[in-house]
Amino acid sequence: MPRRVARALGAHLPVRLVELPVEDLGHEMWLAWHERTHTDPAAACLRRVIIETLRGADGASSGAAT
Repeated sequence: MPRRVARALGAHLPVRLVELPVEDLGHEMWLAWHERTHTDPAAACLRRVIIETLRGADGASSGAAT
């Protein structure tokens, strides 16, 4: 999980950040949803917030769909 997200969670949950014991080989994140929520404005807003938050968390600029 991106460090920024872990820090934000750590402010509210009893979590501990530790360094990986191996080199970070990178990762991909996917966001999936049921087609019935594809056009739901609230679900679309939530997806945008998640995407914006995670892009800010690790500097990713992947072409995530909204």
